[in-house]
Amino acid sequence: MAAKQRGYPRPVAGLIYSLLAAALSATVASAKPLAVPAPDCLGATLGGQDRLTLESLRGKVVYVDFWASWCPPCRHSFPVMQRLYDEFSVSGFEIVAVNLDQEVSQARRFLATNPVAFSVTHDNSGACPQAFGVQAMPTSYLIDKDGTVRWRHSGFRRGEEGRLKQIIRTLIEDS
Repeated sequence: MAAKQRGYPRPVAGLIYSLLAAALSATVASAKPLAVPAPDCLGATLGGQDRLTLESLRGKVVYVDFWASWCPPCRHSFPVMQRLYDEFSVSGFEIVAVNLDQEVSQARRFLATNPVAFSVTHDNSGACPQAFGVQAMPTSYLIDKDGTVRWRHSGFRRGEEGRLKQIIRTLIEDS
């Protein structure tokens, strides 16, 4: 029996989320500056580490990305996130990719063929994306060293990496 996402079979749910993300990216400014406290709801990592919290990452710039293995734009964003992590992790930058698949095995299968060095957590309850206000897949948040969400981006489009690097550099340089 196929896993279901929000009541639809997984392939249909993936198509719906992909179309929604594409529509939002095409019609709304996809990157929005913010200044709100970040919810602390990351959870246990798939790598078997203890529970990961934003509080434990305080003092670092954190990029939180909500994704699912069945979401095509999410899959395309992983190489970009890995490049960002490779470039900025030595400067106090962390990435936490929060997987929203119903079954953690789906995330593990994806990561087996797309390995990454940054942290990945799993939340099939929907509590963390709800706390952040996620409305499309993927959605990413940049959180400053004090735990404040400074930037939100919905969807994924190639070519936005340069602007993202500028924002990350600015947040890292801020004391």
